[in-house]
Amino acid sequence: MTQAQTSLFRQLTLAFVAVSVIPILLATYIGVDGFLTQTNQEATRTAAAAREIAAAADQQRAASEQVVQAMQHVSLAASETVAAARQVGEGAVGEISGRSEDLNSSLDGFRV
Repeated sequence: MTQAQTSLFRQLTLAFVAVSVIPILLATYIGVDGFLTQTNQEATRTAAAAREIAAAADQQRAASEQVVQAMQHVSLAASETVAAARQVGEGAVGEISGRSEDLNSSLDGFRV
């Protein structure tokens, strides 16, 4: 093979490589770039979902605390209602006992 033929062969080989390898490299690069873009988008969506979950957890925690406070208020109100009912009941028993004694005293004067 002559030097001119060798030179031509090298040029043709380089041209072939350029024509066949460069598009593959570009496709690979674009593929990697697309992959990185997609990965970045997925990471962004995942981070947004994590923030939403954290916010929902905070809201649920605050709501749970409010429920506990409400239940404590209901418990206190129920205890106060029981105490008031007990006082009313004791007062009613005393009133009924007094009226019963008055009625018995009034009836003692009557004979059938």
